[in-house]
Amino acid sequence: MQSFPGRARRGARPRAVALPLPLPLGLAALLVAAPATARADECVAAAQKTLVHACPARAPLTPAERDRIEADAVARTVIPAPTSGKRTGPTAPRALEPAELAWVADAEHYLCEAAPAPGDRDAAERRGRVAFVLAVRHFTAGRRDAALEVARGLALDHADLAIAPAALDLYLAAVDALGSAPSASRPACFELLRTDLPALVGVHCAPGRPDAPCATLGRIERDFERLAAEGLVRQCDEGGPDAAARCREAGDRYLGIWERWRDKTCAGRGPRCREAGAEPRLGEVLYNAARAYQAARALDRALAVRLEIVDPANGLTATELVELTVYDIAAQHHATLDFDEAAIWWERYAERYPKTERARQALSDAVLLRLALGEPDRAAADADAFGKLYGAKSPELASRLVLGVASYEADHGEPGRASARLERAMTALDAAPLDVAWPAHVLLGRLLAASGKTARADAEQRRVADAFARVVGKGAVPLRPSGDEDADARAEGRVWNAAAEALFALAEKDRAAAAAVAPPRYRGSGEAADVAAFAAGELGTWLEAREALLRAAAAAYPDRARFPVPPPVWSARSAAAVAAGWRDLHAALEQTTHPKGWAPADALRGLARQAQERCLEVGARLLYADDTTRACERWLGAQHRREHPPLDELVPALRAGTGELWLRSPFLEDGGEPMVLELSR
Repeated sequence: MQSFPGRARRGARPRAVALPLPLPLGLAALLVAAPATARADECVAAAQKTLVHACPARAPLTPAERDRIEADAVARTVIPAPTSGKRTGPTAPRALEPAELAWVADAEHYLCEAAPAPGDRDAAERRGRVAFVLAVRHFTAGRRDAALEVARGLALDHADLAIAPAALDLYLAAVDALGSAPSASRPACFELLRTDLPALVGVHCAPGRPDAPCATLGRIERDFERLAAEGLVRQCDEGGPDAAARCREAGDRYLGIWERWRDKTCAGRGPRCREAGAEPRLGEVLYNAARAYQAARALDRALAVRLEIVDPANGLTATELVELTVYDIAAQHHATLDFDEAAIWWERYAERYPKTERARQALSDAVLLRLALGEPDRAAADADAFGKLYGAKSPELASRLVLGVASYEADHGEPGRASARLERAMTALDAAPLDVAWPAHVLLGRLLAASGKTARADAEQRRVADAFARVVGKGAVPLRPSGDEDADARAEGRVWNAAAEALFALAEKDRAAAAAVAPPRYRGSGEAADVAAFAAGELGTWLEAREALLRAAAAAYPDRARFPVPPPVWSARSAAAVAAGWRDLHAALEQTTHPKGWAPADALRGLARQAQERCLEVGARLLYADDTTRACERWLGAQHRREHPPLDELVPALRAGTGELWLRSPFLEDGGEPMVLELSR
């Protein structure tokens, strides 16, 4: 249990009560012989005793002695506070000096004499001052139990006096000190305060009483209520079948504190009550309510409470709780897949709190969510804002965001904007890790090639291919380990994919150059000998040159490169591209004039078949298929139908306007029309 009064700050202990320095003057009346009403036997035995014990047998004080004691009390009122807002721990009781013992004896004898006459407030004021200074003397000497005895009687039974607020502070400080002692029973010490609290509130919060004591007691009362809620949270943390119910009940308790006290705390109490700082502390229980509801999976209630915190009408906007809550609202929307609201709140957090550590991640999450929502303009604005705010301190993340936005623009019909974005940021992208730098160059090369700027496109792809050769040749690790094996594997995959795309693009240019070598035209007589001579001469020479170029191009594809981790997509596409090269060469040869059964033609047909079969084998092994790999299947089905019978997927559909179920497939045609299997009305 935490000591009181104090602020219920997360992870920190509330402050102990600090006595006023100097202690207030201008006291009122006091009847010190009245006993305290509550008991806390385990906390301090002195609480069982009356405020004044049996008076020693002494002669009555003379008026001069009474005046001296009262004058000493006035002089001793300005005493340094025993605490200064920070807990220092109770000091051990010490023996009073002879002069102090004499004054204490005189003060106790003074208090033993008859009480002032009713209505004599001046006399009661003087007696109250003496009693209060006696309590302070005990407190500063480490005699917390004796100080508690006197201060408690003053605070409980004489709250109408001007000294009562200071006595209340002293009482709370004594309870805090005694409850913090290693030998004390902390629950019993604070149970004493809990028992006294209703009576203290009744007398110190009456109309016309000072604001500060009532505000202090209100905070203590709320803290007791808060501790009850915290007990439920601990039960929730322990788990079990009722854990969620305990957390929800804790949230209800916290919310009840807010609803009970937010209007009551300062209503009709004047501006000084607000200056006492009650409102921010109430915000903390509201924040805890949201956390408790979230732990109970009552996400709708958690969100409603968080919106209460950020509502300016509740006066919490100047507290640190609003920053935490704005972040929590964004995180909750993100976790529940409400990406639109999550992006709004991430942007709001970054805009309001740009200097916080979490603002960078918030703004980067906003960029990704805007892209997922199909809002590239807002994503680009967020990425630009990130670069301006955090580009110097987080260059890698800024580069990743630029690449992400450019990739989205390239994939969604904005190649000009994408290439311009990449070119502006290329210096920063080059300084980024390889899983950012290489994909950026490859993407820019792809965009330049699409716009007809082939020379610049080749330069971008060549840059990545040369860097890949250096990395693989040295056996170097392309990235520094981050400690997250899965993230490292994904990053390495991006590196090899970029390198493979660059190699593929360059190899495709070589294949295109080979395909551009046209076969010679036959212009002879058509006689067998003439055709044979043409085939052995010009056509044979062309075929050999074309095959050499095709083999060189095939060797440049990434499926033949020494990848530590071969990229599946580009391996399958490479096999399909090589197969396409042999198909094209076979088709080109078939258009020429050559003898039937010409051996080079039969050999080329076999090579083309091997390339198509390898294309299918690689695609099946890597579980990859697209139009390029399906072209291999179609060629084999047409050229080698027995070994590779054509296969087609049967897709049921409704015949337009008839409601008849039919299967569209070239192998189920009846007179050129799809075969109707069944009528389905």
